[in-house]
Amino acid sequence: MSRYPTILPILADVLQRSVPQLEHTKFLHKIRNMDDLYEPTNVSRPLAIYWINLQSSADRHHLIKSHLDALAAKFEIRSERIVAVTEQEAVQNSDVFSGWFRFTKHVSYEHHTQNIYSFKELACLQSHLRALERAFVNGDDIAIIMEDDVLLREDFMHNFNRYVQRAPSDWNILQLYTLNEKVIRYFRKLRQTYYIKWFPEHWSTGAYIINRQGLSKVLRAAREMLKPSQRSGMDRVLVADEFLFIHAETYTSTFEAVRGCDMGSSIQDSHISSVDVSAAYRTKLDCHMKINDAVPRSILIVSTVRVNVVSELKTIVARITANTMWLQKSVFRVESRLYVVVDSSSKLQMLARRFADTRRADLVKLVFKVHAGRYNKFWFIRNEVPFMRLFEKVLIVDSDISLVGFPERDFFDLTSGVVISAPLRRSKRDGLLTNHRLTPRQWFAAFSGGGWEYKIDDNAFEVPFIEMFCVFMDTSFAHWYFSIVLDEKYFHPSYGLSQTRLSSDFGPDIMWCGAAQEWIKRVTETYRVPCMLTSLVVEHLDERQIEGQSVDAINDKGSISRMEQAPLKAYGDNFPEWFDFSKAFRKRIGGLRRFDSAFLNYMKQYRHVSITRCLD
Repeated sequence: MSRYPTILPILADVLQRSVPQLEHTKFLHKIRNMDDLYEPTNVSRPLAIYWINLQSSADRHHLIKSHLDALAAKFEIRSERIVAVTEQEAVQNSDVFSGWFRFTKHVSYEHHTQNIYSFKELACLQSHLRALERAFVNGDDIAIIMEDDVLLREDFMHNFNRYVQRAPSDWNILQLYTLNEKVIRYFRKLRQTYYIKWFPEHWSTGAYIINRQGLSKVLRAAREMLKPSQRSGMDRVLVADEFLFIHAETYTSTFEAVRGCDMGSSIQDSHISSVDVSAAYRTKLDCHMKINDAVPRSILIVSTVRVNVVSELKTIVARITANTMWLQKSVFRVESRLYVVVDSSSKLQMLARRFADTRRADLVKLVFKVHAGRYNKFWFIRNEVPFMRLFEKVLIVDSDISLVGFPERDFFDLTSGVVISAPLRRSKRDGLLTNHRLTPRQWFAAFSGGGWEYKIDDNAFEVPFIEMFCVFMDTSFAHWYFSIVLDEKYFHPSYGLSQTRLSSDFGPDIMWCGAAQEWIKRVTETYRVPCMLTSLVVEHLDERQIEGQSVDAINDKGSISRMEQAPLKAYGDNFPEWFDFSKAFRKRIGGLRRFDSAFLNYMKQYRHVSITRCLD
C-alpha cells in the first residue's frame, strides 16, 4: 500500500484501503490543479511500465514478469505489477456509482445506451485507474500501461524515443494496440503515417503510453465522474478504453508496437484472439511501396465562424492555429484566413481589441465582419478569390474540424493531380457506445464515415459530389470557378433585383465537381480526376453552428427549406449541367443512415482503381 494520499477519494476503497477517506476528501477539495499535488521528477530515470494482472492469474504473472525482466536486461526500464480489481470487488464498491449508472453481470450494446454496464467493465476501468494513480504518485513524466495478454516488441522498445517523437505534439495518450481487425486493415492504407486520431472503433486498453498531463486529465475526469449531477455525453462513459481515451488527447499507433500472446484478457470479456489480431498487423517496413511525394508547396486555409464571447474565439483561433501548424509539418507555406462573424459593431470592436496581436500574426489572419442571423459563408470567402492563385491549394474548412492527427502526406499522395479532394469526417462522441443508437444529424451522413471506411479496402473514390466541410482545391480551378459562381447577383433573391442578401450557402458545393470536369476539358490535355473522396479521416467536433437541412432533405422546417430554394434555383437555372452532375449521387446517399453491404457495393463503382494498395 502506498504511503501517499490517494488521488481519487471516490475509489479509495478500491485503490488504497489503508488511507482514511475523509482526510483525502478534505485535501482534494483544496486542489485545483492535480499537478500541484506531485511534481514530476526532472531527474533522468528508467521508463516506467505498469502491468495489470489479477492476483489469481499466476501463469500470466510469470509470463509478463519474465518478459519484462528480459527487456530490463537490454533497456533502461522499471516495471511494477498492478493488482487488478476483481469482478467481486467491483460488485462491492459499485454502490458509489448508483444514481446514474446501473450494473449487471452481462450487458449488450443496448444496455450501454441506458447507462447499464457490467461489473467486469467497472473492474477493468478501476484497474486502469489504479495503475494511472500509481504512475502519478510516483511522479512519472511518461509511462507505459499494459495488460497481461500483450508483449512489447523489442524493436519498438529499441526505437521508443523515435516513435514518441513522431507523435503529434499535443498527445496525452498513445494507444499502441487495437483489437479491431477492420481498423488494423485500415492502417495499411497509411504508408507515411505513424499515428492517427483515436476513435471509439479503436477498441482495447491492451497497451498505451501516457504522459503526465494525460494522467492529470484522466484522474481528474474520474474524480468529477461521481459528483452528484446529471450525467450526459462523455460523463456517461464507463467502458475503460472510451473513458481513458475520450478524456485525454489520444492517438492510435498504426504500427505494430506490441503483440498478443493469445491468452485472452483476464480483466475484461473478449472473444477476439490476440494472435489473429497480431497477424493482421504489419509493420511499416513490410509494406514496400514507392511513395510519390505529392505534397503541395503552399496552401491557403479559409474558414468562417460565428462567435459571441471571447472564450469561443480563443478556442477557434487555437484550433485554426493548430491546423495550420499541422500542415506546416509537410507543406512549405501555409497561411490561414479566419472570418469572424459577430452580430453587432460593439462586439466586433471588443473582440478586435482583444485579438489585435493575432490579427498581426502571419500564421492566422482574423477578419471581423458584422452580420446578424445566419450568414452565407461564401460571401466572405469571395474576398479571398483574388489571392488564391498565390497558392497551390486552397483548403475551405469548417471551423469545427481538427486536422491534427490527420494523415496529410498519405492524403496528398492519394490525391495527387486531383482538382477537388476531401477526407471523411468523424465525431468521437457519436461513436461512443452510449450514443450508438443516435441518428446521424447530417443529411449526407456518408461523409461522416459512420464506420464504413473500415469495411472497405479501397481508399479513394471518384465521386460526383463532395459536401463542403473540409475541401482541398487546385487554386487555378478555384479562382476560375468562384469568380463565376460567387458573382454578386447570386447572393440576392431574384438574381440581384433585391437588396436583401441570401443567408443560405447551399449551391456552390453541389456544382463544383461538375464544373471541375468542364474545367479539365478546357484547360488540360491529359485526364485529371475532378473530385475524389478519400477514406482518410479528420476529426469533426460538430459545434453545430448552422441549423436546418438542404432542399434534398425531407422538409420539416418549411421556412428554412424555402430559404435554401432561392440560391439553388438560381444556380440550377444558370448552370444546369454542373447542377445535375451530382444529382443522382446526392439522391442515393442523401438521408442514408445505414452503411451496409448495399452502400459499400454502390461506392465500389466510384473507386479510384489506379491507387496501389498494400493490404494482402
